[in-house]
Amino acid sequence: MSEEIKKLLDKHNYRIVVVETEGGCDASYPGTVIIPPRHPISVRYQYTPDSVITTAHNQDGDLVSFTNQCPVYAQRLYVLYHIVRNCSFIAYPFPLVKFIYKQEEMSGEDFFGYVNNTLFDQNDVVKEDSLGPLLSLSLTAGFKFDEDAKKLGVEDGYSAIKAMFLKYEVKEEDDNKETEDIVDE
Repeated sequence: MSEEIKKLLDKHNYRIVVVETEGGCDASYPGTVIIPPRHPISVRYQYTPDSVITTAHNQDGDLVSFTNQCPVYAQRLYVLYHIVRNCSFIAYPFPLVKFIYKQEEMSGEDFFGYVNNTLFDQNDVVKEDSLGPLLSLSLTAGFKFDEDAKKLGVEDGYSAIKAMFLKYEVKEEDDNKETEDIVDE
């Protein structure tokens, strides 16, 4: 059933598509007709030594860019969870996102395993492996594992991703800020 839905969405150009780029990845979010309607948005995620730069363009050419402090070991997970969060904003099922690496469609997990952050070292891989399960648990149980993150040595990465989710739990909806919703404020 899922493959049929993906084909239908592809036919109507209504898939979120994520592709690798040099030093990060690009994501294209389709427009929506639900209330509030949203225009299509393209987002570039760029890794730096201490942050992820998130830049969005909407169809009118408006540009919004934010630098989100995030340690190297958490950057791929930051982008993955940013996409998860954006899917929830537009009521789009995450399993329908199309991830393309070297022109091959694959799962999000495989994609972020292949997308190279050239800033990574072996210690970052170990920390990323520790942070991933903690974030998965946090999505269902809530972001209440700060002490566990500290014990695992991934407190800074956990805090960066937690902040992305928590800032929107109390924020009132503003129908005129569609581009800003897809990136961070």
